[in-house]
Amino acid sequence: DRSKKSFVAFILTTIATIAILDQLIKTLMLNVLADGNIIYLIGNWFRFRLLFNSGAAFSLGEGHTWIFTCFQLAFVT
Repeated sequence: DRSKKSFVAFILTTIATIAILDQLIKTLMLNVLADGNIIYLIGNWFRFRLLFNSGAAFSLGEGHTWIFTCFQLAFVT
């Protein structure tokens, strides 16, 4: 029973850490790339440029992202 609680705590901590890192990186990129800046890492092959996706994955479901949110909430609960 104790190992199960430890495992759940580990999973929740991992999820929280990833969520926090995700938001921090997004905020950093918004600040650094907001003026149209492009960060070139490996020539023109690998670079960071600020783009916004109006849909879900690969711009699918444009204007209907609330559906994806409902699916995600259903799986989480």
